[in-house]
Amino acid sequence: MILLPPQTHFWQWKTNSSAEGIFQIYWSRAHDLQQLSYHKIRYETLKLGLLHNFFWEVFPVHFLENSFSQEGGLSINSGAVRSLIPVKLEDYKVLSLISERNPPPIQKLVSQVITPNGDGQNDTWKISGYHFSSQSRIKIYNHNRDLIYQFEGLYQNDWDGKSLKNGETLTQGSYYFTIDLNGDGLIDLQGWLYIKS
Repeated sequence: MILLPPQTHFWQWKTNSSAEGIFQIYWSRAHDLQQLSYHKIRYETLKLGLLHNFFWEVFPVHFLENSFSQEGGLSINSGAVRSLIPVKLEDYKVLSLISERNPPPIQKLVSQVITPNGDGQNDTWKISGYHFSSQSRIKIYNHNRDLIYQFEGLYQNDWDGKSLKNGETLTQGSYYFTIDLNGDGLIDLQGWLYIKS
């Protein structure tokens, strides 16, 4: 794959073979994303669009802080998006950030089932629509309240149900999670997830 020089709001590439990948796009004040619309836009309204047969296909994304920016936090002037699902690069040639004038409400999701069997479907725990920072904390417990997984930082939707202790896939069953988005010690999200072998 050859990545061509980025334009103001879009990126393009060439590939001669089959390839699949996850995109992570950073923006800063220099990109002037406000030019995407005549109307004032918020970063939450941004979508990842890939051009396919002259039509834009919109992909679900996870918002992150721009680790290369001095501004910190998320705003229309600084941030990043990461695609939640792998993209077949040979099917698309251009990627852009897209903003809708009247966007639907942001869809917030914490998946409730993981099936880590390698089939590409629900192999990892997915969280979307929430804003993680470098201070965010995730903890997962078994029924005995033993901590079996913890993560601090920008969660990348990559936990595949493996134990902290031995790295093996956990037994089939329900597990309790807590998420502290701001790192302030307050639980913002909590609930149950099911690991199915």
